[in-house]
Amino acid sequence: MTRKNETPAGKAGARSDLFANGSLNSPNSDKTTAQFPNAREAALALLCGSYRLTRKAGQFLGQLAVDPTPMSEAQGDWLAKLLDKNGLPDLAREGGQ
Repeated sequence: MTRKNETPAGKAGARSDLFANGSLNSPNSDKTTAQFPNAREAALALLCGSYRLTRKAGQFLGQLAVDPTPMSEAQGDWLAKLLDKNGLPDLAREGGQ
């Protein structure tokens, strides 16, 4: 049972797990020191965090999380804007999707 003003464990746990392994810094740290290894990881961080997303952005991020098809240039730009807007690290271009 969730108490008032308490975040459900699923959301809080999922978000902290993304940063717990040390490969990524927390959203409040210097975002130039770490990058997401691929689009799926970046999309999951946005979906699992407490970020305000539009329905269209949520659908786009859900697609990135499950579809291994490489992103188009426009999709890559949109993902970069979503990450920047929410203070998350950039996507690594080499070796990523």
